[in-house]
Amino acid sequence: MRVLNDGAVVYYGSLDGAESLVFPAGCTYEYTDSEVRLKKRLGILEAAGDHQSLLGANADAAELLLVEFSKLVVSLESADSFDDFKKASNSFVSDANIVLDGMDSGKYKFPYQSKGQSDVIEDISERATEVSKILSK
Repeated sequence: MRVLNDGAVVYYGSLDGAESLVFPAGCTYEYTDSEVRLKKRLGILEAAGDHQSLLGANADAAELLLVEFSKLVVSLESADSFDDFKKASNSFVSDANIVLDGMDSGKYKFPYQSKGQSDVIEDISERATEVSKILSK
């Protein structure tokens, strides 16, 4: 991290080392990419919960999707008409509408929307590939 005052460097060092310092008004702050990432992660920790809470919420979401998708697949197997198909999806429609309405109104925003869907897909694919390489050894 660098702190500049009128173009002159008044601090150069770690983000942690600067926390207890007081800088003059009007200073400019420059952060490395890793410091920007750390600041964002700390902001998430303060606003959305610790890593265990976030992991728990993600696990809940995955389990919910697995159960509801399983119900839909089983119901669709016995569907003989479009009406049967529509009935099979009824159990999840109201919950899906809550999510979609919340997104449309701006009440809910998911991290992938801020990151960019293509970046998220690339990140998921790269991480999955690396994990798969290790598991296949």
